[in-house]
Amino acid sequence: MYAYCALFFLPTDPVEFLTRFLAVLLEPAVDELHRLVDHLRLHALLRRNGLVPIDRRAVQDASQQVLGPRKERDVAELLAKEIAEFITEAGLETQCTPDIKKYEWKKTILNASLMPVCATTGTTMKEAMEGEETRFLCERILKECIQVAERLGYDFGDDFFKKGVSYLSNAGDHKPSTSMDLEAGNPIEYVFQPIIDYGKKTGIPTPYLDSLTKVMRTLEKKKREMKS
Repeated sequence: MYAYCALFFLPTDPVEFLTRFLAVLLEPAVDELHRLVDHLRLHALLRRNGLVPIDRRAVQDASQQVLGPRKERDVAELLAKEIAEFITEAGLETQCTPDIKKYEWKKTILNASLMPVCATTGTTMKEAMEGEETRFLCERILKECIQVAERLGYDFGDDFFKKGVSYLSNAGDHKPSTSMDLEAGNPIEYVFQPIIDYGKKTGIPTPYLDSLTKVMRTLEKKKREMKS
């Protein structure tokens, strides 16, 4: 299992980023967390002045810095790699990538293949992949999503469908968060709606995903009316 660190995802204030994300992820490693905070503060200061340490060891000791002008992308990449290394050292293997959108699409495709099926049938993820009818729906949606992604230029390899089915088949015997929100009458975040929208723009039909999404919206509306 990998986490992916984008080059341009950092907020203006790195301390804010750390307190909202790393502080939760790495709660036991308080000392290491403080060390990274100091590192990012240093990098933020250098970036504001158009400089960045050339020697990575400069992060360890400001008195040993070798500075030079660098492009904004270089600074962002250095910061992203530093954070990825830090999280990996803490036990969650993390990779730095210049193309985070590709991995966002990959995750969304896999979510889209299970979430609407589970939400509309009341099944757990494991049940959805074990049932003949529900598995058929999951696989059809997976194919639709892959076709949309490919039309947009994302290449996950010729065996991505096979790998995707294998990944979904190992899903846990519990309901996804979307199902829980639907049953509780909470607002639903349709993270897979962009796939439908891009499908329409690019001429790639997504009838299975589109139909189940419409069913979900109908169920959500009815649940909301029952609560009011």
